[in-house]
Formats: sequence, C-alpha cells, structure tokens
Amino acid sequence: MARPRLYADADAFGERVALYFRCRAQDGEQPTIRGLCAFLGFRDRHALSEQAKRGEAFRRIYLRARLVMEADLSERLIDPARYRPAFVLQLRNNYGWRA
Repeated sequence: MARPRLYADADAFGERVALYFRCRAQDGEQPTIRGLCAFLGFRDRHALSEQAKRGEAFRRIYLRARLVMEADLSERLIDPARYRPAFVLQLRNNYGWRA
C-alpha cells in the first residue's frame, strides 16, 4: 500500500514552498533543493521532482522553485563577498549552464 500524499492539492504545496523561501530570506540563508525537500517533509530530493508529474499546477510550482534557487546562485556569482567557485559547478551540473 502506498503512503498518502503529503500535499493533496497544488495550493497547499505552493503555500509550503513559498513559506520555505520566506523563512530562508528572513534567516539570510541560501535556499537549497535538499533544504526545500526536508522542509516539505520529503525523504529525498527525487520526491520533489516527482511533484512536477502530478499536473501543470504542481509543475509550475516546481519549476518556479528551481528558478528562484538558480537566481540566488547566479546573484552570488557577481557578488565578491558571497562568491564561491562551487556555485559555478552547481549551476553547470544542476541548471544546465554552459561556459
């Protein structure tokens, strides 16, 4: 028997994702896929990408969350105080950036 879904509808899922980003911003911390997954109650990061397969509304929320994280990383690339070489690798490997 399968486990019940943590989020019955896209609205509840979207509200929880938005809350994660608000909490990260308040704390001044970088949002991460793993952090988002833990916050949402998922056991692994693949559970988040599976949400995108539940319909267009879930897919839009998932893609928007990834876009927000990509934007955060790209902004860190141009800020000398926050720059880390690992950000370049993360953008290449996880977001399809090319040199």
